[in-house]
Formats: sequence, C-alpha cells, structure tokens
Amino acid sequence: MTKNTFPLRIVHAIGLGVLVCMVAGQAQATVLLLENFDSLAPQLGNATTPGEIAARNVWTPDAPTSWTVDRSKVAGDPTAGAGVAEFEGWTFLDRDWYVATAGDQRRSEFTKAYGVVAVADADEYDDLGGPLGGTINPFRTNIFNSTLFSKQIPLSGAAANSVRVKFDSAWRPEGEQTGIVMAQFDGGAATPILTFSSINGNVNFKADALNETVDIPVNNPGGASNLTLSWQLTDAVNNWFWAIDNIQVYTGSPVADEPVMRAVIDRDTGRVAVINNTGANVSLRGYSIVSKAGAFDDAQANFFSEIDSNWIQFTDPGSGKDISEGHKTTGTIAAGATFELGNAWAKYFQDETDVEFTYLLPGSNEPVVGNLSFEGNGGNSYPFLDLNFDNTVDINDWITFRNGVGADLTGMSRAQAYRVGDLNGDLAYSPADFIIFKTEYDRVNGTGAFASISSVPEPASVLSLVTALVVGCLFRRRLTPKVILLLLAATIVMMAGPAYAQLVLINENFDNLPYGPNVEEALAGDNVWTDTPPAGWTIDDSGIPG
Repeated sequence: MTKNTFPLRIVHAIGLGVLVCMVAGQAQATVLLLENFDSLAPQLGNATTPGEIAARNVWTPDAPTSWTVDRSKVAGDPTAGAGVAEFEGWTFLDRDWYVATAGDQRRSEFTKAYGVVAVADADEYDDLGGPLGGTINPFRTNIFNSTLFSKQIPLSGAAANSVRVKFDSAWRPEGEQTGIVMAQFDGGAATPILTFSSINGNVNFKADALNETVDIPVNNPGGASNLTLSWQLTDAVNNWFWAIDNIQVYTGSPVADEPVMRAVIDRDTGRVAVINNTGANVSLRGYSIVSKAGAFDDAQANFFSEIDSNWIQFTDPGSGKDISEGHKTTGTIAAGATFELGNAWAKYFQDETDVEFTYLLPGSNEPVVGNLSFEGNGGNSYPFLDLNFDNTVDINDWITFRNGVGADLTGMSRAQAYRVGDLNGDLAYSPADFIIFKTEYDRVNGTGAFASISSVPEPASVLSLVTALVVGCLFRRRLTPKVILLLLAATIVMMAGPAYAQLVLINENFDNLPYGPNVEEALAGDNVWTDTPPAGWTIDDSGIPG
C-alpha cells in the first residue's frame, strides 16, 4: 500500500503544503492537498482485542503527520474492557482486515477505498463491553463522538469560493448518528459545510451511501491564508459507521478519481493487474512492476507484446525480478480499463514493502510512481516462516523446510530460495537457516514449541538434516574450515539441548523400593519407609550424628 507519488510535471503533494498542477486529459486543477492514508501502512500495528480478527499490521490510532484525532468524547475505555481499541474514535485500518473483522455487513461495498482507510465505526466499537448501548441516555454520556482534523492547508491567495474538497465515502445511517464536515479558516470558528443525518425526515437525512464520491465547496472567504477541514461522527450509540478515503482539496476543474494508475496484486491467486482510474486515457511508453526479492514468475505472466507487436518485453526471464515492457512509440490505456498481467506473483512473506510499480509517459524520462495495493488473504501478508502459505506457522512448515534441503539454489532469487528454506537470504543452506527456523518457530508458538515436534522427523533425522546443512557449507568458498568447525560444534551443542534429549541414560523415580514399618515416629504404620537405596545406589550418612 504505497503512498501516491507523481512525476515532476505532476509533483508529489502529500505533506508538502504547496500548490501543484495535475494533468488529467484536458482538465486542469490546482491541487492543495492529497491524502489517501496509505503513508500510514508502515506503522500499522497488530489487532489483539478479543472478538476481533487477530492480525499483524492492520490498524493504528495515529493520524498522518500534522493531522489529529479527537476521541476524548467517546464513551467507554478500551483499557478497562469497555470498547474495542481498534475502533475508538477515528482510526486508520487496513481495508481488507476492516471488512473481515466486522463480518462485512456491507462494508465491502466501499470499493473506491484502497489500502489504509479512515474509519469511525460505532457498531464495531461497542462490541466489547457495550459502552454505548442501543439508545442515547438522558445525559448523553454514552455516545460515540470523534473528530478527524486535517493539517493546515495553505490557500495561497485562492479566489473566494474557489476551493473544493473531494473524498470517497462509505456512510451507513441508524438512530441519531450524524456525520459532519467542517471548514475552519485562519484559526477561526469551524463552520459545517456538509451534514449527514440518520433521522428520516431531517433536511440533512442521508440514506445508505456505501461507495460515494463526495465533491463539495468549502466556501472559502477571499484573502484566507489557510484551511483546516474536519470530519466528525457524533450522536452515535451502537449504530453503524462512516469511512473515508482519497481526500483531495483543489481549485479549478474536478480532479481525476486517482492521479496515477494502480497495480493490484492478489495474494491468494497471484493475479497482477494494472488499472487506469485516472479518469482519462493514459499514453504509455513503458511500465515496470519490480520485486526486489524476485517474487514474480514471468512464465505465468501475460504481456502486451503477446497481442501487440509494438510492445517489447524488457523482463529478465526467470529472475523473478520484474514484469516490464516498453512501446516502440506510445500505447494507450483507456480510462477505466484494466489490463490483466496473469497470475504472475509467487507468494512471499514480504509484499507491500517489496514491490514497486512505475511507468513512463511521453516527453519525460522521469518514471511515474504508480499506486500499488495488495488484496486477498484477509488483507494480511503471509507470516514469516509460513513456508506453505496457509497462514499458520506449524509442523507443515518444518516439513517444507526439511524437504528443501539439498535443492539447488543456483540462480534463484531471494524469494525463490526462501520458498524452499533459505531463511536468511544468503542463497545457501546453512545451520543459520536451521537456527532461524527453530528460534522463529518458538517465538510464534511459544518457548519449547519446536521441541514438541522433535519426533517428526526422528532425532537422528534432525541430526542428519543439520549435519547436511553444515557439510553444504564446505562447498561455499567464503566460509573457512575454522568457521565450518565452529558451526558444526554449535550444531552438536544445540542437538544436545532439551529439544533433542531423546537418549535416556538414567531413569529412577524410587517407586520400586520395598518399604518397612516406621521406627521412631509416634504414628505407627507398615510399609512406609526404607533406608536401603535402589540397586547400585549408596547413601553416605556419616555426617549425621547418632
């Protein structure tokens, strides 16, 4: 889920606070702000609240730089079990995880949203401890009331009433739940510019609108220097939700749905597609979708060149590094078109941080960095060590790792080698890979978990496996014999650890000794003690007086 970035003639605007010009067909707009929340992807944390789908890297309470969230008026306290932390006020969620953890309930209809989405969801928040309830109490102390504030947006002399805000929205009403967009100029009072009411008959009543693009004037006065926008969800109890994405503030003609093209990759099927949602035809000189780890399978790819001889493949065959083509002059991707590149992504534990999509436009050698989104697998990347890609680190991954030993890694990419057990990315099997497997397995499943699978395979097989890894190192010229001996010694020590303590040298629990009657204790008893140790054992009681 990479951030939007733009070529020099379009200029990356997120966080810069400057006026930029965007070209979309013949329409031109002066863009004051772009925010799609995807810059938050690297800081998403783990979902752990009971009742929600436990997952890594799916939510954060922290807004983008210079944005803020007021959740001080949200009833309840997630730290005390009253409310779901991942939904306390406006929060920022991986879209696919959000849909899945909420049981959908029409949230999946928000297809305009990609990557990270801003969400205010009173329905999900109330699922733990019920701090909101079903009706507003007389003191209005049990409501969900939270506001998301934008950073200050420089207006730089924009003419009066010339500024507009456009955003994608998913709104589902119930009860008295109310959504309000407000504009504040130069630190003055905030003024509502849009209201969604859930009350049928209210002048601002808003029915279900689960995949809408809102485009409204902010009514800026002449001479205003800056603008702050806010989105408030209030007067909600256990009602529904409001989610937003792809915010654009601009003057002039309407802005395209997306300023750049998007590559979409499906984790489940490996599908790779390029989508033109810019609102205009795109003249294309070439494109490249690159995996730094080499996670592509170009043999499964579909190329423009297969149907149009004016296109030329630039892909490095078999390397897994890229899917790339260039046009002899320029090719056209129609507005709204999707080009299917086949099931060319091979599963890998890194995805959003590994892949980049760029393309070239006529008249410029500066690549346009396109949008990129991964979907499928419940919105989650595959866990590290999940070598069979079933979302669970278990004994089956050990079997996959074991079966990979001895495979020829020559010419493989890091992603290709990882899938057969090269865990440290050095393109060779070694005891280090085994140690990584054992350590990570215990980290995920609990200390000693790897010991519980030591009987699969038998200990002798484990020793053979690790010895094979060490012997394999002998053929790597960059490892000296001294290093090899140290690795082998470390392996033998490791094999003698608790996980492999299968050879029993002594087993004595003293239960087979014949007991006699007590001698000195007041309570008489038969067959209760003996001073004769097991056969072959001795007792030294010379240090006891008497």
